[in-house]
This record gives sequence, structure tokens and C-alpha cells, in this order.
Amino acid sequence: YLSLHDNNLTGVVEPITQLKQLRNVNLESNQLSGTIKKICEADQPKLMEINLKNNKLHGKKNCSPGESNATIYL
Repeated sequence: YLSLHDNNLTGVVEPITQLKQLRNVNLESNQLSGTIKKICEADQPKLMEINLKNNKLHGKKNCSPGESNATIYL
């Protein structure tokens, strides 16, 4: 589990997709940017839940079927 909510983190969110062993991630209420599509397309078979609410992400709000098994909160 990785919880870094409310830490005023900046930068792009895409590098989180390289952490293959994560199951739950909470990055809510930071200043992260990037595209939601990159999160949806990431090969993270163990990821069950990722919370990205209150950041500066852009793109579609939902993953297409087959893209991600994780629940993504935006």
C-alpha cells in the first residue's frame, strides 16, 4: 500500500505505472498531472485500487473494458 495523499506532490503521475507490486495507491489531493489513459493502459496486474482525486489529470474519465482491472477514483 502506498499512501501519499495531501502532500502537495507535483509532477506527472505516469511513473507510478512502473511500480508493478503495488496493490493500493492513494495519491489524492496533490498537484499531479498527466493523462488518465496512461494509468488505464499500464500493465499492473496486482493493482486493485488507485485514488487520484483532486489532482490535475486530463483525458477520459473511465478506462475501456480490458484496460485495467483496478478501481480508479478520479
